[in-house]
Amino acid sequence: MERRKPKFDTYEDVIRDLEMLEKSGYSRLGKWSLGQVCTHLAFYFRGSLEGFEFKAPWIIRVLVGKPFLWWLMRREGYPDNSQTVPQSVPTENVDDHEAVMKTKELLTRLSTAKDLHPSGLFGKLTLDQWRMMHLQHAGHHLGFLVPKKG
Repeated sequence: MERRKPKFDTYEDVIRDLEMLEKSGYSRLGKWSLGQVCTHLAFYFRGSLEGFEFKAPWIIRVLVGKPFLWWLMRREGYPDNSQTVPQSVPTENVDDHEAVMKTKELLTRLSTAKDLHPSGLFGKLTLDQWRMMHLQHAGHHLGFLVPKKG
């Protein structure tokens, strides 16, 4: 089985993919279930909407965050085995349906948001930069889940 490489243009595209994976069932190529992926993504969706509890020191935001943001904006997709904040790592037992519902609600909120909070690593981002980051991030993680046929 080959990993998918979904390319999302809108938050609605992500919602459709979540619904399709939940309905069809899926095979895992990575270590996380659909519920765990949703929980991880929701951490960042919620943070951009409501604010993050963490903030990298300014020197890290300037010397690491800004160059990494520039690099991400010029490529398609996230690198494998990237570091993430420990608070965003999901627990083992996450209910797929519940996590999908919460994530869809956050994606709907993002689609109508007029302003978002700064990133804990990148600092202030435009709505377009946030959208690109969220969509690439979702494509990266959802690509490890392959829908079952039939």
